[in-house]
Amino acid sequence: MKNMRRAFTLVELVIYLALAMVVALGLVYFLAAISESRMKATAISEVQSAEREVFSALKRLVSEASAINWSASSLEQNFGSLALINAVGQQQIISLDDEGYLVVTSNGEELKLINSLLIVKKIWFSRLDDRTVAVNFELSYKAGESTRQLEYTGAWQTALTLAN
Repeated sequence: MKNMRRAFTLVELVIYLALAMVVALGLVYFLAAISESRMKATAISEVQSAEREVFSALKRLVSEASAINWSASSLEQNFGSLALINAVGQQQIISLDDEGYLVVTSNGEELKLINSLLIVKKIWFSRLDDRTVAVNFELSYKAGESTRQLEYTGAWQTALTLAN
């Protein structure tokens, strides 16, 4: 007697569906991990790029200044400010605004040094000598309005000296 089977049994179909679901679930987790890794790499790149931009702006401001007004500067840890006297005798103050953006205030006008995805969590200045200031700050990147937000913080420090 010939036993000819032309269709799958119910057990074989259930096993096939279970294996297909395991493979699909693994693929979803793999793609989610790749996406999160890409978001982290973007955040790190943005913070490092902003650190370079802020460093360049601070270096330019300090090197173009004729003096540091230490009495008008706040050397507090985390939320300090630095008062510079530029070449034409105007005072420029480098500080944090209420929203956490690094700003330069000159003649009542504020200029932001950072884009909207980055905020300065802490900034402080230290007096090394009359013409040299140590600058320390932490930048934070916060992306995403969705439920999954990525936050990355980078710390940076350097010493800047007046050019004159």
